[in-house]
Amino acid sequence: MNNFVFGSTDPLLYSNIVPRQEYTEPDIKKQLDTVMMQYQQMQQSRQQEPTQKDWIGDFDNALKTLDADVAEALSTDQEFTQLNAMMQQDIQNEIMISIKWKLNNKQEIVQRVKRMMDIIDNYNRTKANEDRKNLSEIADYIQNYSDMTFNDYKKLKENK
Repeated sequence: MNNFVFGSTDPLLYSNIVPRQEYTEPDIKKQLDTVMMQYQQMQQSRQQEPTQKDWIGDFDNALKTLDADVAEALSTDQEFTQLNAMMQQDIQNEIMISIKWKLNNKQEIVQRVKRMMDIIDNYNRTKANEDRKNLSEIADYIQNYSDMTFNDYKKLKENK
C-alpha cells in the first residue's frame, strides 16, 4: 500500500536540492531591516483599533489652522505649553524606539554617538573633579579656618 499522499515517490529520497546561496553582511542586514519594519508595522496595526479616533491627526490639523492671535494666546498658556512639551518628548521617544535599531547599524552614526559619549564623559569627569575640589575646600575651611567667614577664607586662599 502506498502511504504517500501527494505523489507516488518518497519526498525525502527524491527531493529537489536547493542550491546553497552565500549571503553577504549587507544582504543579511537588508533582510533584517525589512523583517524588523514588517514586524513593527504588524505590532502597530495590532495596537490600533479600527474605530479609534485619530487624536494626534486632529491635534495636528488644529495646530495647522490656528489663527495668529490664538497661537499667541496658546504660547503664553502655561498648561498648554507644558502639555505640548510633554507631547514633543513622547513623540521623540516613539521615534527613537522605532528607529534606534536601524541607527545602530550605521557606522557613521555609531562613530558620532561614540564621540558624543566621550564628550559627555569628559564633562562628567570635569564636574566630578570640581565637586571633589569644592568638598576638599569646604573640609579645609571647616577643619582649619572655621573661626572666619567663608568669604574671608576664600580671600585668604586667593592671596596665597
